[in-house]
Amino acid sequence: RKLREAEALNRDHASMASSDVRKRLSFAAEEGSIRISEALRRRGRLAVVGELKRRSPSTGDIATYADAGVVASELESWPLETLVVCTDRDYGGSLDDLKAAVKATSLPIVAKDVVVDPIQIALAADAGACGVVLVASLLGAALEDLMDTATLCGLEAVVEVHTPLETTFALNCGATVLVVNTDDRLSGQSHGIKQALGIRHLIPPNILALVASADVVDDHVAATAARAGFDAVVLG
Repeated sequence: RKLREAEALNRDHASMASSDVRKRLSFAAEEGSIRISEALRRRGRLAVVGELKRRSPSTGDIATYADAGVVASELESWPLETLVVCTDRDYGGSLDDLKAAVKATSLPIVAKDVVVDPIQIALAADAGACGVVLVASLLGAALEDLMDTATLCGLEAVVEVHTPLETTFALNCGATVLVVNTDDRLSGQSHGIKQALGIRHLIPPNILALVASADVVDDHVAATAARAGFDAVVLG
């Protein structure tokens, strides 16, 4: 489905003469954003990343809201350093949600879609995102090229991994921000915080290490992640 969506997006933005999005893929951004890295770098405490989504394919409906901007504005008063906005329709999201959130909050925003094509990254940049999620298990050999596309568009690539092999692969591709997701996207299984703890030692101290796990539901689990050396937890 995502490949068909990408084909349609490429048709819609085929001409540089009529599409600023296409221009983003042809010319390097004048400036690159490092707002995510700056916000999440450890300063004596664990950073917190919020995630804005209406539903999850695995758990169903999560929240009902009409205006993502209103929710993003409300979340700005929470102790969050960064906000992830899901734009994939399976999560109830859209690019309009991303645009609304960018306008409503000063928090750095990461666009989360099932990215399979450079055009999706360019659209996220055009909507005002500071970063984009790239899933190592889905992209395989295409990961490095799409990381380069993110850099071209002035975005930080937040690379999602969930196994030691994926972690090593992402690091070899040049990833500087990793989020260890304890849910296996391919099998649907959740391995819990222990999965992330077993991977943390593979991530060098100069690389931002985030953890996204359904286990992060109380202070005890968050403290465990902090002691293991994670820079941030993703809630959502």
